[in-house]
Amino acid sequence: MTAVFPTLTVQEIEYLDRTFQSLTLSDGRRLGFSQFGAPDGKPIFYFHGGPSSRLEGALLHHIAQQRGYQVICPDRPGHGYSDVKPGYQIVDLADDVRELAQHLNLNSFGVMGTSSGGPPVIACAYSLADQLEFALACGSAAPVYGDPQATKQLSSLDRISARLGLRLPRWMFIAAFGTMTGMIKNIKSQRQYKRVLREMLCEADIKIVDSDPNFVPALMFSIREAFHQGPGGPSDDAIAIYQDWGFSLSEITFPVILAHGTEDKHAPFSFSEYLHTHIPNSLLIPLNNEGHYTHLVNAARSFDLIEGKILPPAAK
Repeated sequence: MTAVFPTLTVQEIEYLDRTFQSLTLSDGRRLGFSQFGAPDGKPIFYFHGGPSSRLEGALLHHIAQQRGYQVICPDRPGHGYSDVKPGYQIVDLADDVRELAQHLNLNSFGVMGTSSGGPPVIACAYSLADQLEFALACGSAAPVYGDPQATKQLSSLDRISARLGLRLPRWMFIAAFGTMTGMIKNIKSQRQYKRVLREMLCEADIKIVDSDPNFVPALMFSIREAFHQGPGGPSDDAIAIYQDWGFSLSEITFPVILAHGTEDKHAPFSFSEYLHTHIPNSLLIPLNNEGHYTHLVNAARSFDLIEGKILPPAAK
């Protein structure tokens, strides 16, 4: 599988990020966001992975422009230029989206997210159902980190991070998380990327890394932006995912599309199976022999999914 458009260069992403804006939320926090794709297109809120930032949304720019979508990408709390919000739950992220939508005069919109951006999609499906056009979670995390059996499928780095996030006080976890992720945010080359993350890369992901020379630089550019204010924001993001999300999946009434590579080692396919089992009216789209990065290089398929051009292999 190859990208419809090659990954943007860092210079192209920097240029597109000239749309950057910030909003002061009702609680006084600053929320940073950028807009990509068609300026007057159908609005989508895109939620980046973790650690990552609003810059990740630039990878959807060309396809969104072609398909007539405006992609609005907020930095989550403590990432990029958004202020920290210690102790927040996943459900609280929907409140930021509600305020940003109001600021942009949007009465309805869609939501899409990848990896750690999946939980905000699901929170919006729970809290903002009356405003949503669609909800797509790609390679999503799931609220299973307190389950020892479920976490056995994670990489050792993720297992350690989850264990510490559930047990340590915030300041200690920030110190530990910052140390663990420091080696990632300082990666300079494709070879180094594969060496540091080898345990988390399936063959399909390695193929993407090897085939597109812009992919790792673009991904690292977004990851480094996540640490613009230090490790506090990415640490809080991880803690929020590891702990209770603030709502029950069974209470969600809005249909959620779950697309997931069956070979994904970052977030195991079983995570979306878990979400599918617990979210009523969800659609599970297994992406056979694909991994975690497929969603970042194949944005055209994401738009096909939200437009109903791809159906699940079987009804629930």
